Amino acid sequence: MTEPASPPPPPPPRGLHRFAAAVALATLLMIGVGALVTSKDAGLSVPDWPTAYGGLFPSRWLEIENVRAELAHRWIGATLGLLVIALALAIRRLDRRPWMHRLGWTAIALVCLQGVVGGVGVRWLQPAWLSVPHALLAQTLLCLVAAIAYFTSREGASLPPEAPPPGADRIRRGLRVATGLVFLQLLLGATFRHANLLAGFFAHALVALAIFGSATGLWVRARDLASESPWLARGTTALQSLVTLQIGLGVFAWIFREPKGQSIVRSTANVSFPTVHVVLGAVILATSLLLALRARTRWGAPVAASAHGAPSPVAERLVGEATA
Repeated sequence: MTEPASPPPPPPPRGLHRFAAAVALATLLMIGVGALVTSKDAGLSVPDWPTAYGGLFPSRWLEIENVRAELAHRWIGATLGLLVIALALAIRRLDRRPWMHRLGWTAIALVCLQGVVGGVGVRWLQPAWLSVPHALLAQTLLCLVAAIAYFTSREGASLPPEAPPPGADRIRRGLRVATGLVFLQLLLGATFRHANLLAGFFAHALVALAIFGSATGLWVRARDLASESPWLARGTTALQSLVTLQIGLGVFAWIFREPKGQSIVRSTANVSFPTVHVVLGAVILATSLLLALRARTRWGAPVAASAHGAPSPVAERLVGEATA
C-alpha cells in the first residue's frame, strides 16, 4: 500500500510574481538599450570601465548622444543587477521550493557575468568574440527571469495538470524546437551585427524561415485544439504574428543597415529598425519559452506506463479526475 503523497507547498505570494515580472521587463529594457548602443555604434564612446572618463558622471555627458546612450546602458545594467539580487533573496525567503532558490542564484551569476563580459569587452575594444556572448547572456538572463516569473505565478506554482489533448506530445516538442531555433537565430543575428559576417546573415535568414514554418505549424495545430486549450491557440497566434512582424522588420533592418565603424552619424532608420528588431527577437524568445513551460505545466508529464507496466502517478491522477 502506497503512502499518500504529501501536499504541495503553498504558492508564493502574488507580490513575488509581480516583482519577477517587473525584473523581466527591466531585462528587456536593458536588451533594448544595449541594442540601441550597438545600432549607434556607441559602445566605445566611453572607453573606460567600470568608471566613465575616470568617474561616474563625466562632464557634459548629457550633451553627447552616444555617451548618453552608453552610460544609460551601464546604469540600467547596474540597476538590473541589484533587482536580480533582490529577486533571488525574495525567492529564498518567500518560496519553499529548493529548485526555485537555485534559479534565483543562477540569475545572480548570469547578471554578474553579463556585466563583467560587457565591461571587459569595452576595455578590450569590443572584439566580436566578447560582444556576441555579451548579447547572448542578456537573452539567457531574460529567459531565466521570465521562467521565474512564470513559476511564481498561480498557474506555474499550483495549477494541477489537466488532461492533455491528442497530439500534446508533438506540440510540446514543437514548442521546444521553436524555442531552440529562436535562440539559434539570436546567436546568428548577434554574430552578424558584431562581426559583419555575410555568411552569418544568410544563415540568419534561413533560420528565420525555419522559425516561420515552425510557428505556422504550431498555430495550425493549435487551432484544432482551440476549444480544449484556448490558451494555446491564443499563444501560438501571438507567436506567429510576432514572427511575421519580425521578418518584415528584418528586411527593413537589412535595407537600412550601416556596417559597424563606417559612420559616426546615423539616421533614425539606421538606428531604429535594427534596435526594434533585436527587442522583438527577445520578445519572441520569451514568448516561445513561456508557451513551452505552460504546455509542460498544464499538461503535466507525458501519460505513459511505468517500467513495470503500471500507470504512472500522473496517469492515475488524470483518470481519477476524469471518472470522478
